[in-house]
Formats: sequence, structure tokens, C-alpha cells
Amino acid sequence: MSTHRDDIYGVGPDVYGPAAPPPGGAEQDWEWTGTTTGYKHRDEMIAGGREDPLFADEPDLFEGAGMEYDALRALMVEDTPEEAAAAAKDRGNDEVKKKTKAGYRSAVGHYTLGLDAKGGDGAVNAALHANRAHAHLQLENFGRALWDCERCLALQPGHVKALHRGATAALRLAPADRSMGRAKRAVEMALEGARLEPDNPGFRSLLKKSEEVLLSMQAARAAEEDRRRWAERMDEAIKRRGLAVGPSAYDDIVPGGKDAAMAELDAKSGELHWPVLVLYPEFHESDYIQDVAETDTVAAHLDVLLAEGVPPEWGEGKAPECSRAYTRAATRLYYMTHCVAEWDFPGYALRGVRPAEAEEDAKAALKEEEPPKKHTQEWVQVDEGKALAEILAEPGHVLPGLPVFHALVPGTPFHAEFFHSQHCRGFAP
Repeated sequence: MSTHRDDIYGVGPDVYGPAAPPPGGAEQDWEWTGTTTGYKHRDEMIAGGREDPLFADEPDLFEGAGMEYDALRALMVEDTPEEAAAAAKDRGNDEVKKKTKAGYRSAVGHYTLGLDAKGGDGAVNAALHANRAHAHLQLENFGRALWDCERCLALQPGHVKALHRGATAALRLAPADRSMGRAKRAVEMALEGARLEPDNPGFRSLLKKSEEVLLSMQAARAAEEDRRRWAERMDEAIKRRGLAVGPSAYDDIVPGGKDAAMAELDAKSGELHWPVLVLYPEFHESDYIQDVAETDTVAAHLDVLLAEGVPPEWGEGKAPECSRAYTRAATRLYYMTHCVAEWDFPGYALRGVRPAEAEEDAKAALKEEEPPKKHTQEWVQVDEGKALAEILAEPGHVLPGLPVFHALVPGTPFHAEFFHSQHCRGFAP
């Protein structure tokens, strides 16, 4: 058969020059140069030192010129597309046997050229897809490997190698992509392979691993749905109460970390229950109250923390005056307004999830793309007779993940130093 260079590279003569070579001589004696020069006679090309491997008469003359030339030359000399595809498969297999990265990459090229030959032999085409999948697996191109296995199975259902390689690729992809569909596909392929070859330990191992990954992903998906449902309920409850919540700044000192410091909504009563953190800045100590109902007064819990005659646990090892100073009667609680930036979707943010994708305004959930609003910060003395819900709803009170109060004793040097040059609402020095 005759082939012009323009046909190989997909650039027709009509782009640069005449639609046919100049008259004189056989058509195969002319070569399209790919430039405005147009066609040149083969003898002129050779005389000019630009003989092309594609037109070499001796098969070994340009040995080592590269896989592309070798493959293209092979496609030219094969009589049929089926023979070209089979030859490309054999060359790809030879490259795979080298077991090197370069060999696998070269094999991918050969198998691709074999498929591009568009031969009508389904078995050969299925093998080309299966073998290319193997090369892609060795190169850790798992997505391409899975795609080739699916094409192979479409041509030849029950192709054992494609089932094994496809399950392997899907198993590697599923956790990285968090794709339940790929995990299920890995199980399906491994299950079908085990059915066809029940004594094959490779399929049994793949099936076990695939099922473990699928079960793990299903459990994670269920946990994520629980988190989202919690976030939806909490977001609605917080907004209904007019509360403001922002990112936590105290995860490192809350027992159990951020996940433990979660507000809960009583399903029966509809009442919010908050964990509360009490800080003693003078001594860098803290108390953590795990459950405070929003209807509880702060005084009721402070009575327990600082019971008369019972020194605080954190006072052990401190100066003697520490225990004596922080009595129930002397201690007062304070919080700072606007201590953190307020979230637009507090319930979701507390749980670490974003609102449902269907919500158009969820794109600005955490206001990351907007500069934070500037507010004047000030200290506020807590009215201990109020219910927790009233205190949390006060203007400017933004919770840093959970209610946080600072405990100090008025009249002490540290109290004066702490509030030096700082305004404190509700406190008269």
C-alpha cells in the first residue's frame, strides 16, 4: 500500500499545497514535506540527507529510531488492520517483559497503536485493552487501567485477567476518590472472578479486601449522614434562638477534643445542652462542665465548682492564697464580645460539614472569601442569676465553639492588671 507522510500525521496536502503530487513518476516516489515547499521527490530527499525511516528499504537501517517510527512502519507494512493490531500486541508484550517503567510506557504506546488499527478481531482487541490495563497498573494509572478493563469486558465478558486487574484498579481508586461506586465495582469484579476461578487465591484475597473497603466506606457514609442531620438540626436551633457561634479556640484544653465539646439538642424537650469551659487566667487553669442545659442558671453550676470550704482541685500545689481567694462569694465570671468571627452556618460549622449542595447560599458558608467584619471587643461581667440561654443571646456574644467564661476575683492585683485599659461592661472597678 502507499502512504504519504501527511496521511500519517493527519495533515492533508490541501493545507499547504496541491491535492496530488506533481506529474512524473509513481505516486509513492513523492513525499509531502509538511511545509509550504509542498512535495519533493524521494531521490531529492535522500540526496539532501533527510531520508526518513518510514521510507527505508532496509529494515535494520534505522534500528533504534524510536518506538513511534517502529510502530508506524509496522502499520504501513502489515497487510490488514487485524495483522497490524496483532503485531502491535506482540510488540507491547515484549516491552512488558522488560518489567521497567520505560518498558511499560512503551507497551502502552504499542497497545494503543494496535487499538488504533481498528481491526475486527474482538479477541485481539480485548487482549489489547487487558494488556494495556496491566501496563497502566504498573505505572499506577489506576483510572486508565479500570477504563481498559471495562472496555475489555464489554468485548469479552468473563475475561479473567480484566476482572482481576479491574478489581485491583477499582480497589485502589475507591478510598482515594471516596467513591462507593468504585468500591462496589471492585466487589463485583472480584466476585465474578472468584465464581469463574474458585480456586484462584488472588480473587479470594481481592474479594475480601474489596468487601472490607466497601463496608468501611458505607460506615463512613452513614456517619457522615448522621453528622449532616445533626448539623441541620443544630443550625436551625441556634438560628431560632438568635445565637452567634464561631470557630473554637480551645480544642486543645477540652477533654476529648473538639468532637467531645458538642452541644446536643434534646429530641423530646427541644432543649439545647451545652458543654461549658471556665478559665482561670491567673493560674492558667480550667474547669470543664460537660452538660449545662440552656435553662440552667450559671450560678447553680458555679455553686458546685466553687463550693464553700472546698478548695478547687486545680488549687493543689498553688500558692495558699489561691485557694482562699477563689471562693464562691468572691469569684465572678466574664466573657469577651466578638472574640471570634461569626459563622453564617453555625450548626454545620460546629460539626465540620458544609450545608447541602442544593443551598445556593452555602458557597459563602464560612465567609472565607470575604474580609471579616470589624467589631469593638469588650469584657462583659456575667449576671449569674440569668439562664445560660439569656447570657448566650446577649449582643456581641459570639461563642468560640462553646460557651467560655473567665473566672476572676475583683479587688485582687491580678484583676486590676487583667482589665487594665480594657473596658468591662457591667463591672464598676
